Amino acid sequence: MAGQAYGRFHDRDTLTTGRFGSGFLTSGRERLRGGAGQASRSWSRGEAAFSFSGGAELSRGAFEGRGFFTDVFGKDPTPASDTRTRQMSEGIYAQGEAARGAWQVLCGVRTDRARYAYTDRRAPSNDVRRTFRETTWRAGLLYRTGEASSAFLTRSQGYRIPSVVDLFAYPGFSSNPALESTRSSDWEAGWRYLSQGRRFKVTLYRMEMRNEVVFVLTNPQWFIGQNRNVGRSFRRGVEAEVEWPLPAGFRAFASGSYQDAEVTAGPHAGRRLPMVPRAQGTAGLQWNGGEWTVRLAASWVGPQLLDNDLANRRASLPGYTAADLSARWTHRALTVEAGAFNLLDKAYSGRGITNGATDYFTPSAPRSFRLALTWSL
Repeated sequence: MAGQAYGRFHDRDTLTTGRFGSGFLTSGRERLRGGAGQASRSWSRGEAAFSFSGGAELSRGAFEGRGFFTDVFGKDPTPASDTRTRQMSEGIYAQGEAARGAWQVLCGVRTDRARYAYTDRRAPSNDVRRTFRETTWRAGLLYRTGEASSAFLTRSQGYRIPSVVDLFAYPGFSSNPALESTRSSDWEAGWRYLSQGRRFKVTLYRMEMRNEVVFVLTNPQWFIGQNRNVGRSFRRGVEAEVEWPLPAGFRAFASGSYQDAEVTAGPHAGRRLPMVPRAQGTAGLQWNGGEWTVRLAASWVGPQLLDNDLANRRASLPGYTAADLSARWTHRALTVEAGAFNLLDKAYSGRGITNGATDYFTPSAPRSFRLALTWSL
């Protein structure tokens, strides 16, 4: 058995400028606490081996969001929205596995409920409550092709319940309280190898999605829009990852993917999805020494179509590369983690959006730091 409790305190400001010599600033403050527990059991009968695991998760918190119109430099803010949303979520899951000889079968199920209580401090008539309930399943088959290698095939469902930001936090800027959950259904097939610390894995996949959320301009002239469910879309591609041990406790690792992502229904059927790169990858080094782990990684994200460019007519958002450094120290039940993100403080645009005539970009976050403490029961 295992259990975990956590608390998250997150303040963030995002400035987007360039709209007719002006801009807007979104400021968010999140306070979240929760916990998780898991139990598992394994046994055998004759030549067959079995295992079962199950668990539950629970979280409670609130998100306060405020929006401001600003000048092009983010100065002289004028209040535009002021909201608070209480969020409550619960989830349970179970998975079973059976193995005999070279074959292994697994199946699992998960169900979640998320509840939101939204308060609009500037327009109380907009106050609303919403509840989402989603259940999915997963099944897989694995065949051992050698002592250190195996082939696998899986069929699974997935979902993404809209976040408090998607739904409520910034009315007039992007949030849409009428959003539905995004659902996915996918097939995966691949091969993996693991021996003496060397690891390689390649996966082919096809994923069909329903109600994917994209940003759509409802008034392009004044750049007013909101998140909307796009209908049906699909993704297909290949992913690969490799790890290789080096002397003195170091390991090299790399991963990458290539995918097509298209809308499959509605007026934009056959067009690529905005803000989904065809290619991306990560590479780096990790050092392990006793209770310490240090990791340095560089990530590259390829060009992406701009948000709201469902017609695929505008120039793409350029690709970018960023580096992160993290360290973790574990002693008995205590884990301390520290990280520096965008280590080189590189300036780039992580998001772009268009109104069909003019393109605007959101600058990357500057170098930032994170410190986390975890106590395992």
